[in-house]
This record gives sequence, C-alpha cells and structure tokens, in this order.
Amino acid sequence: MRFQLLRHATALISVKGLTLLLDPMLSPKGALEPIVNAARQERFPLVDLPLSE
Repeated sequence: MRFQLLRHATALISVKGLTLLLDPMLSPKGALEPIVNAARQERFPLVDLPLSE
C-alpha cells in the first residue's frame, strides 16, 4: 500500500494496482463560496489539484 499526501486534505492511496484520490473538495480553484463569518473570506478550494496527463 502507498499513501501520498498531496496537500492539507488531499491524498492518493494505491493498493494492488488500484489508485484512489481522496479530497473533500474536488472542485476547480475558487468554485466554492467562503465560509460564513471566517476571518479569511477566500473562495475554496484555494489551489487547483495537480493533474498528470
């Protein structure tokens, strides 16, 4: 088994030839509204996911 942390809450898990991408926000950068009453009013996710082609 291989576990690779890509950023704060994003990870890749590879087991027996199967790879899973885990991320609570699989949206393009800035697609989600800021968290209400948060000190930082930035849209989420803050960065795009790294993709390989």
